[in-house]
Amino acid sequence: MSVDALKGLTEVGISLQLEGDNLMAFVDKEMEKLRGHELKMAERETQRLEMQRAHDAERMHEETKRLEMTQEREARNAERELKKLEMEHEKWRGEFERTSKPVSTATPVGADGSSFKVKLPFFDNHRDGIDSYIKRFERFAVIEKWSENDKATRLGALNR
Repeated sequence: MSVDALKGLTEVGISLQLEGDNLMAFVDKEMEKLRGHELKMAERETQRLEMQRAHDAERMHEETKRLEMTQEREARNAERELKKLEMEHEKWRGEFERTSKPVSTATPVGADGSSFKVKLPFFDNHRDGIDSYIKRFERFAVIEKWSENDKATRLGALNR
């Protein structure tokens, strides 16, 4: 209750030509009405805020559910994509193993002293010339320091 409301009610009472106890009773009665009105307004505001809070909580709950469902869907999609890639990898790996040629290997030492692996492919008469393949094999055998018996055995193993 404000002082301005009290003054206003007193002025209204005086304009109605009320005095003394009658003026006080009028002002008290009107102030009680104002208090009741303000109390009803406060209750309505409280109800409105509670309803708004409940509505907001429901919206947040629905949004949380929606986000969880989205995350689950994305996780399933990612898992599906991973399985698809793994299957494709296995397919290509099988294809590679089926079509790749076995090779002979050696481990020469580089100029800096580090070792690295050199591979000599099998002889393919459709792709390789016999003379160039033998020259390449001889160079490889010299680097590997193979004996003549080793050369014969290894050359035989590289022919199909």
